[in-house]
Amino acid sequence: MKRIVSLLFISVICLFAFAACASQESTKNVEVFIINQIDNETLSETLSLPDASAAGEYFRQLCNKNDLAIEGIDEGYVTLVGELENGDTNAWMFYVNGELCDVGVKDYVPADGDKIELIYLDWTQLSFE
Repeated sequence: MKRIVSLLFISVICLFAFAACASQESTKNVEVFIINQIDNETLSETLSLPDASAAGEYFRQLCNKNDLAIEGIDEGYVTLVGELENGDTNAWMFYVNGELCDVGVKDYVPADGDKIELIYLDWTQLSFE
């Protein structure tokens, strides 16, 4: 009887230990920047989110932490951050590791250690060579 109780006790401990390990979700650390290039203002933080999180979720979290509105994430193309909205020649552009990204913020899933940036700039000054 003592042996059965001991085995039952060990089984319960193992069950809880494995359940705790299974519930831990893997995360990635990503450097997140929101830059107003026109007024030389930068907001940045290294954030850790679940592995499957798209870039838009990192930007949403940084904006939420700083009480800033952000629009367009769910469509993939950011149109407004705070009071800065896309206009005739100004726009929010999405960069990954210093390069203009060819997909939107809802489709790009950063790798651990990536640097993602939303930069508000005068797009007429960009060079696409």
